[in-house]
Amino acid sequence: TLTATPGTGQQFTQWTGDLTGSASPATLKMDTSKNVTATFVAAQSVVSLTVNTSPAGLAASVNGIPGTAPVFQAVSTGVATLVSVTTPQLVNGSGYTFSNWTGTVANPVNASTTVTPAGNTSVTANFALACQVLTVNVSPPGSGTVALSPASGGLAGLPANCYAPGATVTLTATGGNGNVLQSGTGASGTGNTATVTVNAPSTVTA
Repeated sequence: TLTATPGTGQQFTQWTGDLTGSASPATLKMDTSKNVTATFVAAQSVVSLTVNTSPAGLAASVNGIPGTAPVFQAVSTGVATLVSVTTPQLVNGSGYTFSNWTGTVANPVNASTTVTPAGNTSVTANFALACQVLTVNVSPPGSGTVALSPASGGLAGLPANCYAPGATVTLTATGGNGNVLQSGTGASGTGNTATVTVNAPSTVTA
């Protein structure tokens, strides 16, 4: 019977050689000469790992557990821990794409990477503003249509009506069911055509 007793600041992990496994005590049948090694490592303490996003409040995860940043989790020191963010993300009418991590991560340019904390650790996923949502309404509903040019912001993974900051969109209103355009709000122009420059999440109503 072999019993592995860790020294100060150590912990037992496994037997190797003619005895395998991590149970202690463990038994070994001495039917021939045997060689057994007990492996010890520095004891792991629990520390706090925090994942922030810039801008704040975007989605992130630690060890596959999602949340809204900042995301906190207790992890073991010296153990590689998975951290990740979704890209792109649409939050409150703005679209964001991942840029890089700041802090001690294995690969700062991958949206999914690992952190091996030696103590309480904080890392930040940085995002770039990719687009702003342009919402177009018709009042009363069904009284006409509004065509947008360009018809799409053209950004993969984000809604068609999410346009790059500073983009100019031309809107053309067409009455239907006996209606004619009376007025437009949220855009500038004359007649049935107007333009809007998307510098923030915006709403236009015909």
